[in-house]
Amino acid sequence: MHDFEELEFSEFFRESDLSSTKDGKDVKAIVLDQQFWADCDFIVMLTAPIVKLLRVVDSDSKPAMGYVYDGMTRVSNAIKTVCGDKEDMYKPYMDIVNRRWDKHLSRDLFMAAHYLNPAIKYADDWIEDKAVTFGLLNLLENSSLCPDNSVWWRR
Repeated sequence: MHDFEELEFSEFFRESDLSSTKDGKDVKAIVLDQQFWADCDFIVMLTAPIVKLLRVVDSDSKPAMGYVYDGMTRVSNAIKTVCGDKEDMYKPYMDIVNRRWDKHLSRDLFMAAHYLNPAIKYADDWIEDKAVTFGLLNLLENSSLCPDNSVWWRR
């Protein structure tokens, strides 16, 4: 953590009319408040995994669909870690992430892309997830890839 006791405001601020106003004093108090900076650090650590995933999704360099499901898992794990695995602390953030996930991204297509992405499937930390496997199979069963929509893998 930073030590703001020795922080010196610029000469420009000290000599300005703003420094003697209530607003100027309020700004100075905020800047010198260590809790403010601790909260800023927390917010940065909390949002960094989300921003990283958004960069992957927004990238034009490679198709992102195969990384979305894995990225959301990593976001969830990172949020829990930042919050010290304390459910009462991470639950409000996870509720937001989960609402977005359920509304827009929890689809068989993302699970299939995750399962079929060799960079993820053959990584050392790959964990077989039944939901992902069923998402892939469900997508295949309900797609035009399966001519009569039969359950071909049970034959």
